[in-house]
Amino acid sequence: MPTAEKESPPARQVLRPRRNWAPVIAFLRRLGVVVAGLILVPVLALYLWLQWYGLPEQVKVTLLDEMERRGVSLDVGSLYLDATGGILADRVTVYRDRERREVWVQIDRARLGIAWISWWQGQPLLESGAVRNATLRLPLSPDTTVDLTRVDADVELDKDILDVRAASARLVNVDLRLEGKIKLDGLPKPKPPSPEEQAARAEAWRQIRGYMQELNTSKPIQLQANFELSTSEPNLATVDVGLVCESFGFRGLYFREAGLSATLEREQVRLEELRILPSRGQLTVYGTGDLARKQGELRFDSTADFAPAGVTLTGKPAELLGRLTFRQLPRISGRAELDWSDGLRYDLQADLDWRSFRLGEEDFERLKLAVGTDGERLIVPQLTLQTAQGGLEAEFFLDRREPEAPVIKARLESDIDPTVFKGIFGDGLDRFLDSVLIPEAGPRLTAEALADGFKTEDWKVTGTIDAGPFFYKKVGFDGARGDFTFADSTLNVPNLVATRADGTVTGGIVFNFGQRWAELTELKSNVDVREVAPVLGGRFPGYVKPYRFQQPPSLVVNGRVDLDASKTGETDTDLEVKVTAPGAMLFEFFGVDFTFVKPRGDLRFESRQMDLKMHRSGLFDGVLTGTMNMDLSTKDPPYEIDFKLSGVDFKDFLTTCFKVESSSGEMDGYAKLSGRLNQLRSMRGRGGLKVRDGYLLSIPFLGGLSLFLSEIIPDWGQARASDADSEFTVAGGKVRTDKMDIYSTNFTLIGEGTYDFVDDDLNLNVRANVRGLPGAFLFPVSKLFEYKGTGKMADPEWEPVNF
Repeated sequence: MPTAEKESPPARQVLRPRRNWAPVIAFLRRLGVVVAGLILVPVLALYLWLQWYGLPEQVKVTLLDEMERRGVSLDVGSLYLDATGGILADRVTVYRDRERREVWVQIDRARLGIAWISWWQGQPLLESGAVRNATLRLPLSPDTTVDLTRVDADVELDKDILDVRAASARLVNVDLRLEGKIKLDGLPKPKPPSPEEQAARAEAWRQIRGYMQELNTSKPIQLQANFELSTSEPNLATVDVGLVCESFGFRGLYFREAGLSATLEREQVRLEELRILPSRGQLTVYGTGDLARKQGELRFDSTADFAPAGVTLTGKPAELLGRLTFRQLPRISGRAELDWSDGLRYDLQADLDWRSFRLGEEDFERLKLAVGTDGERLIVPQLTLQTAQGGLEAEFFLDRREPEAPVIKARLESDIDPTVFKGIFGDGLDRFLDSVLIPEAGPRLTAEALADGFKTEDWKVTGTIDAGPFFYKKVGFDGARGDFTFADSTLNVPNLVATRADGTVTGGIVFNFGQRWAELTELKSNVDVREVAPVLGGRFPGYVKPYRFQQPPSLVVNGRVDLDASKTGETDTDLEVKVTAPGAMLFEFFGVDFTFVKPRGDLRFESRQMDLKMHRSGLFDGVLTGTMNMDLSTKDPPYEIDFKLSGVDFKDFLTTCFKVESSSGEMDGYAKLSGRLNQLRSMRGRGGLKVRDGYLLSIPFLGGLSLFLSEIIPDWGQARASDADSEFTVAGGKVRTDKMDIYSTNFTLIGEGTYDFVDDDLNLNVRANVRGLPGAFLFPVSKLFEYKGTGKMADPEWEPVNF
């Protein structure tokens, strides 16, 4: 059997007497309270004192010294202790330089976290800082600051590193969000800005702020920035920036979105993307920049419909954009190289391709443009414009390196209707285009231009034009062609050929746009002169208005026409027109239409004076020669007429002038008259008439007398007047004759009196004598055959004077 283990005897217990520590503990507690009270009461009092009355000046000096060692120069108004042991600083001002000449930031109140224990150990005093709902004012000039509101910021100081854990602020309508680190290793010594530089900065900020205030945003613009920089070399900073703005308006324009993403790293800027989305299309910009070398590059691509932007502009650009409509979004792309090391220099190249758009009432199929410029030179190697009816190809070059003598070269080939350009190139061209209507295809035009300035008079253009049917100033032409030169604001077409249904115009035309005159050289025409006259403009239609040709006359025109309608005095018109009409010409004089058959004469217009020399013309089946001059400067112009008539049908004359048809005979006459047109009573002058081979009874105003005398003298009414002779004067609307002799084989009528041709009132005394041997016997009683006629020319009343 196994041997049983022996149990160990129990341990010996030692008994000690019990001690009572309670009184000691109670005493110590009482002592602790007393000591604590003796310590805490002064501390609490000191704490309250520091909260209410601020920290001692020594603390402020220590704080400023520490910030100075860290490269930050600042001033503080007062320092207070807050409940957590931090320091509240009032009226904090941060300077850009150690000399404290330029204020950088002003803060009403900030909280500074203090490392008290580290400070007792000789370490830096500040460990953190915070700003809540503060306002920062960044001075630009004595009276302009950049104001940041709603400023919240939490920063920590680790030796010489200022760690911006989170910072936010409101700048106008932009919410800023900042994070980053700043190495406090001293400040650079910038050159203080001059008053002019300060003023420029202030003005730039005012403009930027004005634009920002015009942005109508549904919510603030969001701007996020992450950065790392050194206070001694801020130019070597690294910054990442992102901006987003959604659904906003600007000056009446709506934008769906705008966004920006960019980085800055050691003076190298990279624009990752700038994207703007208007109501239609978008604009995207990319780029890089070297801030040290002050050079950069931008690339852009756009399909944005920019036509609505016209509401933000004024003047001609606003008018043009207001008339522009894109059916298909326009594309513009290109790049720009920038250099701002010595002023701003750039090299821009762009390609434009617009399809299916409208300008005003005109539809365009395509506009394609390549352009390059460096600010001093501009080159357009390709410009193509296409409409449904025609197209245009052009090249253009401009060199402005010599500002006093810029060089301009251009080339153009076109068969486009030029009226599509109305409203684009100014009022001068618009006035011309408003006068043009092209119902079919545009004219075929080739031109080359060379200029040494931008004014019209500095241009010289040469080319040719061949036009189909067109209207100019409402005058229709079947076509026109010719070479042309434009120089010194003057258009010269030396070999114009223009055709109409009624004839052709050939010759040379020079038109001065500046001084408003036209010069015609051997301009030959057989077209209707009254219809074509508006082409020459000015007063020329008025000059030719009285002349109505049944068939277009042949004209040869030489001289100058002054087209300046604003002139009221003398003009530079000096024009000669040789007229040969194959048919009749109607000319209205005192309300009566005179028909001149195959007239041949010369017209001379000098200033406002018109002179007509009629070499020969048929009139009333006779011949007319004579002259007329007229002053066209006033209404109802004054005139002078000197003419001769031969072989005139007396009946036709009386029928036309006095509506008297019962007459016959042949008349010769002459007259020298003057007066004012359309004022009959103003006529003055003298003349004479001879009527041959007519019946006495057929002479209108003698009709009643002939019947009266036939009862006394047999066959009187059948007597043929071999000759009628009269001399007369004209004045006050009346014709007066003191000598009117009418002879037949057997009888003579001797008369004198007046005829009021305005009121058609005859007052005539006539004595009848018998010729030959019977007359000798009857002479003593010839006074008995004296009669007086009064009344209308066509039907006067005759009565004997002596019975």
